[in-house]
Amino acid sequence: MSNSLSHSQIRQLMLAPEPEFKSVGLQQLLLNLPETTRLALEFISLGAQKDIDLVLNDFRCRFPFLRNPFGPPRNLGKNRYSYFDETRKEMEFFINTLREFMTELEGSRRQDFLRRISPWLGITPEAQKLIEELWSPDDARFYSTMVQAARQGMKRRQFMIFFSYQCNLQCPYCFAKDKEQTVLPLERVLSVLDWVQAEGAKEITFCGGEPTLYPYFPEVLKSLGERKLRTYFATNLLGPAKVISALLPDIVDSLIVHVAPRDTYQGGQWKRLLKNLKQVRAQGVPAGLRINIYKPDCSFDHVFFVSQTTGFKEFQLALTFPNSSRANIFVPLSEFRKMIPEVLQLKRDCERESIKLIFSKPIPLCLFPEADRATMVKEPSFPPACSIFEDNCTFNACLTPSENISPCLALLDHMRPWSSFQNWDDLAGYCRERVMPLLDAPLFDHCPDCFLFERRLCQGACLAHKNMEGKLSTHG
Repeated sequence: MSNSLSHSQIRQLMLAPEPEFKSVGLQQLLLNLPETTRLALEFISLGAQKDIDLVLNDFRCRFPFLRNPFGPPRNLGKNRYSYFDETRKEMEFFINTLREFMTELEGSRRQDFLRRISPWLGITPEAQKLIEELWSPDDARFYSTMVQAARQGMKRRQFMIFFSYQCNLQCPYCFAKDKEQTVLPLERVLSVLDWVQAEGAKEITFCGGEPTLYPYFPEVLKSLGERKLRTYFATNLLGPAKVISALLPDIVDSLIVHVAPRDTYQGGQWKRLLKNLKQVRAQGVPAGLRINIYKPDCSFDHVFFVSQTTGFKEFQLALTFPNSSRANIFVPLSEFRKMIPEVLQLKRDCERESIKLIFSKPIPLCLFPEADRATMVKEPSFPPACSIFEDNCTFNACLTPSENISPCLALLDHMRPWSSFQNWDDLAGYCRERVMPLLDAPLFDHCPDCFLFERRLCQGACLAHKNMEGKLSTHG
């Protein structure tokens, strides 16, 4: 252990009634993982629910194999990988520790423990096997029910609407470059809001082009409030003043503010961006600054200036992806490895300035130096898979200005008329049929020798790249 506290001392602190002692105990527990895994399992079986939730969430961050995969693992028997084998070893240690703990757990505590660990969806096959081996069929059935409940409880239903592809910036890498200039009628937007609300969606996100240029944007925000829907969306924040003033936390959860290359801004646009960022901050709306690497030697000095000037301390990074017509500037897969030193330099610069860096699109962790990827895989800020698979592959589904539905803004060459969908299950079937073969397809030849890929925790990169290169799964 990295300090002088023994396991028994940490246990006493964690179970203490005083919040300050409990906090120190939990901190020591998490700092000393994986050695304290057994102690954590004991605490999960005994502690208060709010404290347990903290441990469960922190474990998902620290141990990627506990996170929600986009499918069942491909190979449960393989015992060595060239990529992320240390993560496999950690899982092996974790499962062995779980086995030892379960052999000693008796009576009514068993099912309570199973309920509490059910959100660790990544180890469902291994946990189910242990229960069937060590405990009763009733316990196995109970765990299966709890896993289904956990999946349902994690479900977030949202829907994306493109008002149009029109924009007041001309970024050369934009996925909407050279798209048609159709504008979605307000009547259609309102009818779609009614439909998705009836189907259980709680959040609506907008896209473009620039969504705040939509002439009826204030009316749409009002309609969200009337339907008790909320929103977050990407924007360049250069919309009309009345729209910026209407972005309030009673409806808007957060903004993803695209900061384009400095020379993209014309006239007074740069000053307006800074002014509007300060305004939304004063209005209480959180925001992350979205930045894109689209060529070698991209400079982000102006983005750090924006952060220092406005106080926003989160950058969301992506390597640009091809649009459906391949008309934009994007980073091809063959150039990904060359961009890794720039990504690492940006990461170091962010750490120096106390700025949180997040990958908004997956960047293959296997391309990073081994020491870097070993730490990055344990941080949820650098996810090896996006959220497209959530809610039965509908999480990124979007309505285009031409009134078609696509599984994702990165897959706009897959579309079907909105009017042809009867319900959400129909939408899910359509999206799943197109998304899963791309998720399952190996991005590189070495993917089958990667623990994360075999556990269906890694998709490699944005699915637009696989879609462009015709990569479809041949795996089961």
